[in-house]
Amino acid sequence: MKIRDVHSLRQIAAIVLFALGGGGIWAQTSTTSTGTTSTSTTSSTTPPTVIDEDSLFGGPSDIVTVIDESTASAGTVQLVEDTKTYPVFLMSGTAGAGLYGSYTPVGSSSSDTQALYGAVNLSDLGIDYLPTKNLHFSLSTDLLAVPDDIIAASVTAYADLRYSELVRLYVAGSFNYDPSNYLSTKDYSTPTYSLDELFVDTHINEKVFFRLGKQRIRWGVGYWYQPSDVLSLSAIDPDDPTAARDGPFAFKVDMPMNLNHLMVYMVPPVSESVASSSIASKYDWVVNGWELSFGGYGRADMLARPRAIFSFTGAIGPFDVYGENVLLYGSDRIYVVKTSSTTYDTYRLENTPFFQSTLGIKYSASYSSGLSYSFHVQGYYNGTGYADSSIMQNASAIAAIKANYPDTYTDSDVSATGAGIWYLAGSASISGRFGEGRSLTQVTGSAYALTNFSDGSLRFNPELEVAIGDQGGRATVTLSCLTAIGDTGSEYAPKGNRTTPALSFSALNDAIELEVSAPISLNTDFSVKKVQTAFSVFWNAVQFD
Repeated sequence: MKIRDVHSLRQIAAIVLFALGGGGIWAQTSTTSTGTTSTSTTSSTTPPTVIDEDSLFGGPSDIVTVIDESTASAGTVQLVEDTKTYPVFLMSGTAGAGLYGSYTPVGSSSSDTQALYGAVNLSDLGIDYLPTKNLHFSLSTDLLAVPDDIIAASVTAYADLRYSELVRLYVAGSFNYDPSNYLSTKDYSTPTYSLDELFVDTHINEKVFFRLGKQRIRWGVGYWYQPSDVLSLSAIDPDDPTAARDGPFAFKVDMPMNLNHLMVYMVPPVSESVASSSIASKYDWVVNGWELSFGGYGRADMLARPRAIFSFTGAIGPFDVYGENVLLYGSDRIYVVKTSSTTYDTYRLENTPFFQSTLGIKYSASYSSGLSYSFHVQGYYNGTGYADSSIMQNASAIAAIKANYPDTYTDSDVSATGAGIWYLAGSASISGRFGEGRSLTQVTGSAYALTNFSDGSLRFNPELEVAIGDQGGRATVTLSCLTAIGDTGSEYAPKGNRTTPALSFSALNDAIELEVSAPISLNTDFSVKKVQTAFSVFWNAVQFD
């Protein structure tokens, strides 16, 4: 409403000035070379061709923003009073029905299904129930089901039970089953249940804050690589780097200090041994537009080596810059080396310093014409990795690690993930907008890529999206081609050379949806080994806003 009032005021003032111009009286203001302002009157029968509204009412340079650091550091500020009438019941997402099918035209086997089914599809179907202001129960699901089977399912749920704004019990869990990668690129070939979080939040005089229980933790400022995140229990998903990751059971103490704050995590024993407990601490310091973080980590039994951590994020001109640096005393990894044509030996490096470092740069720009573009690149040096991490593709090497360290090896010791030394990742996008109304067209091209130089694996996904129309007549076409190149078992091509061209089409604001994908497995010489197809078409007759 304030914006409309200002525009109306400008229009009225312009009319008044125009009338004054007809009388021949205009005030013209100029600035002399000495910086003083002079005013003169001239007689004219015509007004100026352009009225400088900024000089009359103030422009962008006259807008003053005042930030109260004590308010900013306090956290979320509620600007709108909660006027809901409880209980509240909300639904969102879509439900539809249609056809789903799969076909293997090249390289099929007896295990490959060739079928066409009637199917039901639930997409982001969410149910939220708030019996009172301080209680919130939520359930969200994606589901593809045919008459006698469930093709894919993903369910997440949480309960947020608050005694007060800063004191609460929070519990969240999930279920995933997706053997055909219909919903994501992650492997959920068997039903997977997970208790994602279960913690209690409390505080002392709103100065010291505590979180006690199983919780997700995100340390570090990196996007694809975060060497300083020593507490998360799962690796970053290369196709969805911002996805939530599994976290530990921990006691967190958080002490805000204006814009800075100190965090301490204490992780109780993860096994029968008390020595498996660990502690981590980090201090975030905001200075001159940069956030600098200093941290450390240690574990009593030294299976995870002590380390010092420094990370930063800020801007250099139009570029956003971030970085992480970790100095370790010894390596967490159990190493394996080939000693003969059929035998492997294992060892640890516990008294040697190691260094990990990552640096990222981001840039984006947008214009009133509708054009926008961005790019993002991140490099990573992992001093604890293998110069040639292809050894992680050898079953005998992995068996040697498990045999020699049966009680202390971890998934990271026998996985290609994070086993290399040199990494590079990046993304870019460009978008343009043309026309208006029903002919409005938005075209977006984007791509991301990641490579592990130590095993030679590469993963990239170009995508083109064209959206036409507005309001209820909107239609969208998306083309993509997720491609992995590398040996079977490598980090970014775990299934070997493989490319998956895909097409999706939606119309009438997603009321009609069509999806077609064709995973193509390639031999080492890039000849076609197998071609699979999956397709679906749904009418989302039920849409909850």
